[in-house]
Formats: sequence, structure tokens, C-alpha cells
Amino acid sequence: MQFPPNLDCLLWIEWYLDIFNTSLEETLSIINKVIAKAKFWDNIRDISLNARQLKVLRKLLEYNDGEFQGGLTSKKYVAMTKVSIATAK
Repeated sequence: MQFPPNLDCLLWIEWYLDIFNTSLEETLSIINKVIAKAKFWDNIRDISLNARQLKVLRKLLEYNDGEFQGGLTSKKYVAMTKVSIATAK
């Protein structure tokens, strides 16, 4: 008499739930980032900004915390907006 193969799927279930949990955490992170952006734009909706300022703000909001190395410098502002150094300062 032969016995059926081991049908223990506990390892697979643990793996699946771990992957599922990771995907939920990543999704929550994305949702929180979208909410933060929406709150930011809502807070400054009454401020008049020109096209260059809007471009820089959009660019800064694309980055996660710590990804925009060295902060926003005049040199980076010039590179993004194609304005003179004097204007950037």
C-alpha cells in the first residue's frame, strides 16, 4: 500500500501571506504618499506660483524622504528651470 505524498502546504501559505503582507505595506505607502501630496497642494492652493516654481515643487514631491540628495540648491534649481543663477538665488 502506498501513502499519498506529503500535502503539507504550510510553507507555501507562510510564503504567500508574507508576499501578500509586503504588497499591502507597499500599497499603503503609495496611498500615504498620494494623500500627503494632495494635502500639500490643498494647503498652498491660494498661493500664486509661476510655471518654474510649480515644476520644481512637482519634482520635489516625486522623491521619497532622503532621495533628493543635498536638498534643493541654486545649481539644481537652474538645471531644472533653465533660469539664470541670479534668478535661482
